[in-house]
Amino acid sequence: MRTEPTTTVLGFDDLKTHRVFTPYYRPWTAVPLRALEAPSTLGDPGVASEPLPVAPDGRSPQAAPGGESAGRARFEWWLTEGLAAYGRARGGDDLAAGHTSRLSPYLHFGCVSPLEYVTRSRAAPGGEPWIREVCWRDFYAQLLYAFPRTSRADLYERAYPRGDAGHAFDAWCAGHTGYPLVDAGMRQLAAEGWMHNRARLVVASFLVKDLGVDWRHGADYFERMLIDGDVASNRGNWQWVAGSGVDHAQGGRMFNPTHKRSDVIRGATTSAATCRSLRASTGSRSTSRGSSEVSMGTRSDRRPRGRRLPSPARRATQPVLDPGCQRCAPSPIRRTWFTRSGEASACTRCR
Repeated sequence: MRTEPTTTVLGFDDLKTHRVFTPYYRPWTAVPLRALEAPSTLGDPGVASEPLPVAPDGRSPQAAPGGESAGRARFEWWLTEGLAAYGRARGGDDLAAGHTSRLSPYLHFGCVSPLEYVTRSRAAPGGEPWIREVCWRDFYAQLLYAFPRTSRADLYERAYPRGDAGHAFDAWCAGHTGYPLVDAGMRQLAAEGWMHNRARLVVASFLVKDLGVDWRHGADYFERMLIDGDVASNRGNWQWVAGSGVDHAQGGRMFNPTHKRSDVIRGATTSAATCRSLRASTGSRSTSRGSSEVSMGTRSDRRPRGRRLPSPARRATQPVLDPGCQRCAPSPIRRTWFTRSGEASACTRCR
């Protein structure tokens, strides 16, 4: 019997384990890919097929269509039209333009092989930026394979907020934080079971760094809601944001949740009604500047050096929760930081 990896491009034994992406990516691109082969045809077993399960009421009503045919149709469109625009949009980080493949659900359910994605994309012009993103799936998969504990525990023991899931977490899940970009991303997650990767990083940073909630609560919620909820990639990215995963920045990554421009908000959700309600709640107006590129590499996506974002509950124009909530509006949210010894210490914001 011959076995081949199906959920990753390369097998786990093809490369040694790496904890840093770039040293992994270089040899990953140099490994010859195995040839694409048509799968063996199975005969009719003579057993009636059971119907596919129906999604629970209210869960992802705008989810992408499933199945191999839909996955291949999307991939063909991506190769002919979407791939070139992805490179021009700096990796699809422009939320308003929609320059992402949206192929992750089909990868997650095995509708189309990641090997086929990479093999055919290498032959297409402008495929390298997107192939690099597919490599991230392999990277996190080999990391989870080598360190299974990272499905629930940190890769590195570092100090970061480990608060419980309370009413602030409930507001985050419901998309009622008062921050338009965060709320739009969470409402898109509820409607589609999918969220733009840039929005995922923003909402994750907001939950961990601004609300002080342990990343595991956010990771669990993502896996309940995402139709592409891959454990290795999801939990690897949450730890990357928290600062306990594969990143040289031990404090983790902090993303600016205060973008008010309507084109950025519009790119984070597919519901026009949601956009109107968000704009109305914040008083922001439409602009004529076109789409806004929210890139990881630009300073505008990070907080200014030497400054901390004020506590959300202290910002009268940006409440962290429903302004009518009497439990959180009167006082700022308190956060606790834990040292390696487990001793609690107040963060600089709360001292």
